[in-house]
Amino acid sequence: MSGQPPYYEDLSVGMEIPMFSVTVRVEDVQRFAGVNDRPASAMHTDSTRAREIGLPSAIVPGPLKCAYLGNMLTNWLRDHVWIMDLAVDFKEVDQVNSSIVAKGVVRELAVRDGKHIAECEVWIENAQGRRTSVGAATLAVLSRSEA
Repeated sequence: MSGQPPYYEDLSVGMEIPMFSVTVRVEDVQRFAGVNDRPASAMHTDSTRAREIGLPSAIVPGPLKCAYLGNMLTNWLRDHVWIMDLAVDFKEVDQVNSSIVAKGVVRELAVRDGKHIAECEVWIENAQGRRTSVGAATLAVLSRSEA
């Protein structure tokens, strides 16, 4: 990404956040589990075992989907953002070895307690365009006057 990340003054209500797209592989799930000092669950890495418990195949862990939403936000605003809150509801499973896309839109801009706040709607879409995870992010965004 080249150029300067946006400041608070560059944001507007309704602005789309640049999406973050990824094909989630078993290796990604294992690496994420390792970083979190936990073994990856079989339902996240083994499609046969996942089907035995009623899942369509190995599924992407919810916390990894949250991390992808965080990647989307920090790729967009880089060092101009502090993610104050990220809340996500998982509506459907996403299967490992499939593509997912993190997307979002700015819903509100405000100054609270001296912080420049962007309230954003965020979600994960599967390859069919269905929103499988939906949520909200509260961001403190750097203002030009603070730079």
